Amino acid sequence: MDRQELAVLLAVDKLVSPTPSQIFRFLFDSGLEREFDSPRTLSRLREDGLLEQGVSTGITYSLTEGGLRRLKEGLVRASADIQRQYEAAANDYRVVFEREKDYIALYTEQSNGIFPMFLSIRRKDKILMQVNIIVQNEASAKAIAKAWTDRANGTYDAVWDSIAHGLDLQKPEFS
Repeated sequence: MDRQELAVLLAVDKLVSPTPSQIFRFLFDSGLEREFDSPRTLSRLREDGLLEQGVSTGITYSLTEGGLRRLKEGLVRASADIQRQYEAAANDYRVVFEREKDYIALYTEQSNGIFPMFLSIRRKDKILMQVNIIVQNEASAKAIAKAWTDRANGTYDAVWDSIAHGLDLQKPEFS
């Protein structure tokens, strides 16, 4: 097993059903891998019966029994330091990827140059809030999309407080 195959198997194991882009981001953004042919490696592992492809909100990967065996064999040869690095990075990225599933910020450019945005907060596969807004330029859309994960809860609180002010209503909890 080569280094890239071990890296993907470790990523899939540690992240639990990641998408291809999550695998790529985890390996590159964390600095665990510098050079990597993600599509080819994913395809090869799938063809060898080591990864199983699933579909939920997009394509995801999980280890097969054969993939789990191969991972264990690879870990025997991998250093404890490498294993610790993957575990530490995975702990951070699981939180990031979970938040990204709960806070969605999408935008597109229309032919007239405006940027409609779709912002939402989900909890346990239920939509808690959706906001559709129009912004005038791509820079604004990117800035809002980037900030949405951190500001969504405050936005929800402000909207709820404004709408429910003076009414005897109980706000749905985020948990």
